[in-house]
Amino acid sequence: MKTKSMKRTEWWRLKECKFTYKTINPTIEAGLIQMQKLAEPLYVTYPHTTTPKCIAANGYSWLQLAFKNYNLWCTAMFDEQDTLLECYFDVTANNYLHTEGNSYFEDLYLDIIFFPDGTINLLDEDELLDALNKKIITPDQVEQAYTTAKQCIAWLEVKENQTNLISFCYHTFNQLKHSQK
Repeated sequence: MKTKSMKRTEWWRLKECKFTYKTINPTIEAGLIQMQKLAEPLYVTYPHTTTPKCIAANGYSWLQLAFKNYNLWCTAMFDEQDTLLECYFDVTANNYLHTEGNSYFEDLYLDIIFFPDGTINLLDEDELLDALNKKIITPDQVEQAYTTAKQCIAWLEVKENQTNLISFCYHTFNQLKHSQK
């Protein structure tokens, strides 16, 4: 099973960044990566779009939210103008919260993307099933992934939750960004 760290030290694209973190409460940790130098920008095309969208480039920032008791890991992506582009939820087998921003998660391959306009996409079902076929994950973990994704999507479909998520991301982003100066 692949793991990803809050500092994203394993990501080949990230060459230089500023990183800061904050414990929000005993069950949530936040980390901010301010990208100073990338090997190359990252463009993606989503199911509801036809034009590739840049989600990582010099000057962009990723706010990560790690949850101790919930199998999700949220990465809120901001452009160079500090505009929220999307919230990308990795469905996880486990999240491990550690001090100094050394938290990481075990990826269950299934992902949900929430856009500020309210659009929600479920992604990477092919990766989930491929991991099952290769016996990287178990049938129980596939069920866990789908259950978690369905719960997350149902939560995201509530307009008040969308507003609260966006506000929380901006608030936490600004706190961490200004604590770096």
